[in-house]
Amino acid sequence: MLMPSDKLSGLLLHNDPASTQAPPAPPPLQPPAAPHNPYDFITNPGKPAKKGLLPGGSSKMGRFIIVGAGAMILIMLGVIVAAVLSSSGSAQKTEYLDLAKQQAELIRVSAIGIDKARQTDAKNLAITTNYSLTSQQPGVLELAKKAGVVTDAKTLAASKNAQTDTLLANADTSNQFDTVFIKTLLAQLQAYNQTLKKIYDGSSSQYSKDTLSKDYDAVNALIGVQSKDGTTSSSPATN
Repeated sequence: MLMPSDKLSGLLLHNDPASTQAPPAPPPLQPPAAPHNPYDFITNPGKPAKKGLLPGGSSKMGRFIIVGAGAMILIMLGVIVAAVLSSSGSAQKTEYLDLAKQQAELIRVSAIGIDKARQTDAKNLAITTNYSLTSQQPGVLELAKKAGVVTDAKTLAASKNAQTDTLLANADTSNQFDTVFIKTLLAQLQAYNQTLKKIYDGSSSQYSKDTLSKDYDAVNALIGVQSKDGTTSSSPATN
């Protein structure tokens, strides 16, 4: 049976592929997520936060305090070192002054012995002591001057011991001058040698050590001449 033209044309329009709507496109495929590795913190550790080189944080105030404290420590160390050096230098000056005074007194007392000694032993000790100490004096005064010691004639004259003069004068009156003189001079020589050794031990200068050692040997020989056992030593370093 024939269909009316209107119905036929309507059916044709609905069956036209161009007139039908296409279905919506599917969403794009997402790549699968990587599985979580529970040991990732070991194989890929995070970088730690960078710390400052100075303790106390990276703030300006912290660095300022640390630098200031370091500067104060350095200043304190400098003061301590300066005090030690000053104390050492002061002690050395005192020792050289004592040595120069002892030396001047030995020269003076030995001159008295040259004038008043009667026996050969006493006179020979007086002569050799006077000659030896007078020969040593320029070297000792040079070392003392380098140490900052004032060794003018007035300073050395202050070493005169009035008690020694009284002792020798009374011995001369009682006809015992030689015995008392030898005993007195040897005691002074021993004290002088002890001062030589003390300065020698504390000296860092080889020139000073050589000078002091030579003087020590010479004085020790003078003491040994009058010693009963005759023992002497070659240098202050061995005593």
